[in-house]
Amino acid sequence: MKNHFSSKTNKARQALTVMIVLLNRYQGKKEEQQERLKVFDELINYTIKVEIELNESEQKYSELIMELGRLRSLNKELAQLHYISEKVHEKGVKMVVDESIERFRGRLLEISK
Repeated sequence: MKNHFSSKTNKARQALTVMIVLLNRYQGKKEEQQERLKVFDELINYTIKVEIELNESEQKYSELIMELGRLRSLNKELAQLHYISEKVHEKGVKMVVDESIERFRGRLLEISK
């Protein structure tokens, strides 16, 4: 089973497990080594915690970037609608529609050439 932690974190966890097994086989005084392994274990756990927080932050950032893109698109659409409403307000509906139709016909003529 593959987890989402980095290969370095996985290797550190494996190395710690090997060291604990080797220390358990040792018959002499172990207190100092056990304390060092405990600190090493705490560092690995902290690293895992930071990796989880980073993964969550990346997910949040990607969602926010998608939302920003959606809002930008909506803003562009609203700006277009505002521009049209300003034109209608300035010239009247009939004149704006007539101008739009003329521009559309001009484009059709350009395309058909």
